[in-house]
Amino acid sequence: MVLTDRGSCPNPKVTVDTAAFHPGGLVKVTVVCRPSLADLTAIGLPGHVRLASTMASGIDQWREVSLGFVNSEVLSERNRSVGGVT
Repeated sequence: MVLTDRGSCPNPKVTVDTAAFHPGGLVKVTVVCRPSLADLTAIGLPGHVRLASTMASGIDQWREVSLGFVNSEVLSERNRSVGGVT
């Protein structure tokens, strides 16, 4: 359920933790929301509740940073097995 679609969480707080942003590391994202209980319940309770969730995604240990355009001819010269050239 996405609370922002119904207007229940108009100002979610999103925090991205990139402290371990390197090959083999993690990126963590935390979302905190304080929706109205009246929006979450059918009986219209007063007040708000704090909802929070954190997800982490691992970064491939063999991942490299691309610095832009890659010349495929240069790559095939270094590795003669690329493209069927032996």
